[in-house]
Amino acid sequence: MKAPTLKAPALKLPRRRPKAKKPKAPKFATSRVLFRQTLRDVRADWRPYLWIMLVVTVPVDLASVFPQLAGDATVSAFASFAAIVMNVSIIWAILRRQETGQVPRLAAAYYDSSVALVRFLLVTLALVVMLFPAGLGASLYSAALSAAGSTGVSIVELLLVGLVAFILSTPSIYLMTRYGLAPLLTIRDGLRPVAALRLSRRLTLGRFWRVLGRYFMLGIFVVLLSIPATILTVIFSLLKLTTVATFVFEAVTTILVLPVTNLYLVHLVQSLQENMARD
Repeated sequence: MKAPTLKAPALKLPRRRPKAKKPKAPKFATSRVLFRQTLRDVRADWRPYLWIMLVVTVPVDLASVFPQLAGDATVSAFASFAAIVMNVSIIWAILRRQETGQVPRLAAAYYDSSVALVRFLLVTLALVVMLFPAGLGASLYSAALSAAGSTGVSIVELLLVGLVAFILSTPSIYLMTRYGLAPLLTIRDGLRPVAALRLSRRLTLGRFWRVLGRYFMLGIFVVLLSIPATILTVIFSLLKLTTVATFVFEAVTTILVLPVTNLYLVHLVQSLQENMARD
């Protein structure tokens, strides 16, 4: 008889544990999503934002209607400063609404936001310096247009000058895309100017073209919002009410564009931070 063969027990290999899936980074919000969020917020809180803007918009725009006041350097400087203060107050009110769920009152919006005014002004001044190449390109093209009327410059030459002007403006486009969020960051995070510029650069690092695309779509959105003001201006102009037309265009454009632009940028920053945190 054959001795029974003993079979070695089959060794059970430990199963490999499935690799834990890394959480996917949230997608960078598209322009459509940003517009939807912006319009939702405008519909919810347009009344307090309107009051914050009317305090400055009405007297400033009325002053610009009268030639004597509009040509005065002191009045123009005051109007520019008042517009900056209003913009800071609107941004402050938007950010407080997101933090507390309630828009601050008129006096609180202007008083509390004053703590960020100097930082906002310094960063804005830095961005103005970054616009010098674009200003040079615009001046070159404007000079070419002026010469075209007197010396008969051809269309081809104008196109070449326009190409050169665009190339000169390229540094400004790059710098504004990378650092354009810094004024908002000085108010939202209480950062000093240099820190706000650095954070804006970090948020847009590796996302230049996508951020530039969001800015481009914002520009188109602003143009569309300006259509009602343009129609009203044309109507008043046809009625030979030029003064009223100027006032209506400036006031309506400011009231429509300012909160929409700031809300759009606030949501853009949030999307950038969420995307960067998961990278």
